[in-house]
Amino acid sequence: RLVDTPAQAGLGRAARLRNLRHAFALRPGLQAQDLGEYPLLIDDVMTTGATLGAVAQLLQAQGTPAVQALVFARTPAPGQ
Repeated sequence: RLVDTPAQAGLGRAARLRNLRHAFALRPGLQAQDLGEYPLLIDDVMTTGATLGAVAQLLQAQGTPAVQALVFARTPAPGQ
């Protein structure tokens, strides 16, 4: 994480996406291929998927063909 962003709790999807724009980068010296062919992202709670999406996009922009995710809990979709 490059910047300490405000908490995602209470934000809608659009605000979460803005909040995470340019927030992540690979550690200096680390290449996407160092993570293996299909890296696994782990998140404790997924609400909109904005965090997982931001990290997955970063990895795919670096040449990772696919990214897998493991989520321990999922909040109800907004409006449910």
